[in-house]
Amino acid sequence: MIKCLKVLIFTVLSFFIINLSTVASEENLKFPLNNLNGNPLRGKVTVRNINNVSCLICHQLPIPDEPNHGEIGPSLIGIGSRLTKEQLRRQLIYPKTVNAKSIMPSYFQTEELYRVSPKYIGKPIYTAQQLEDVVAYLFSLKEIQD
Repeated sequence: MIKCLKVLIFTVLSFFIINLSTVASEENLKFPLNNLNGNPLRGKVTVRNINNVSCLICHQLPIPDEPNHGEIGPSLIGIGSRLTKEQLRRQLIYPKTVNAKSIMPSYFQTEELYRVSPKYIGKPIYTAQQLEDVVAYLFSLKEIQD
């Protein structure tokens, strides 16, 4: 009985410690990484870069001159009307906290990742500047109101 109680207490405490550490790290997402200003024009170039895990592989974007848009993930058309910069940043850095079953890669984390391409082991997909540029670009994609 005491052993079961100890296991239960350990499990509950572990749950809170893990979740508190996630919340604490996500608190920093309210502000741009390294206080960098994002540039939406550079962000558009970054999301189109097929050599660096393009968003177009999985998502639709309002880029008509790109021939193939993915359909695995949700459309990003108008995403800036639905999510804040903080939410976009969280999705790009910690996609599993938004959707635990997401297959979207983290574009900035370098630890606690699974099935990482050898090219990215120990390295982020995007630099802090690229991530902020992508956040700025995605946030600029507003729904058009009639």
